[in-house]
Amino acid sequence: VSDSFGLSRIPEEYAKQPGRQHASKRDMSRRLDGRWLAFSSGRGAGIQLFVQSLLGPPGRWQISTNGGFFPRWTRNGRELIFEGPDGRIMAVDIDTSSGFQAGTPRPLFTLPARVTALGTTSWSCDASGEKFVLIVPPRVETTGTIEIVTDFGSLVNRK
Repeated sequence: VSDSFGLSRIPEEYAKQPGRQHASKRDMSRRLDGRWLAFSSGRGAGIQLFVQSLLGPPGRWQISTNGGFFPRWTRNGRELIFEGPDGRIMAVDIDTSSGFQAGTPRPLFTLPARVTALGTTSWSCDASGEKFVLIVPPRVETTGTIEIVTDFGSLVNRK
C-alpha cells in the first residue's frame, strides 16, 4: 500500500482475517502509527471515504457524506483531509483515544482547477494539514486559430 508519507505494506495477516476484505479499495493512506487505513471505495457516483482498523478488533467507518478521494492523515493523526467530488478540499476531526470517532466533514476550500485524469489529484498538504500545494494550469489569454481543410484528396492530387 502506498501512503502519503512513503511506501508501506499492510501486514499479510491483516488481509487474511475474517471481515477485513473489501473490494475495490483505492486512494489508500495509512496513519503514521499504523493502526488506521483511510481509503476510497465504491462505484461511479457512490465512491465514499472510509477508515478501517489495521490492528485490534476489525472495524470500518464511513467518513465522507457526499463522496471522497485522496485521503491524507495529518502527522498527529487527529485530522483526515480529502477531496470531495465537487472539487472541495474537506477535513474531518478524528478521535481514537477510546475506539474510533469521526467528526462531521467540513470544507476548507475549493480547488481552483481539477485534474481530470483518473487516479490523479492536483493537490497535497504538509503533515500538519496547514499548508497546501496545488497544481494550477496556466491561464490561456488568447485563442488559437483552427483551419478546416475540405477535399484534402484534391489538394494532394494537384501537387
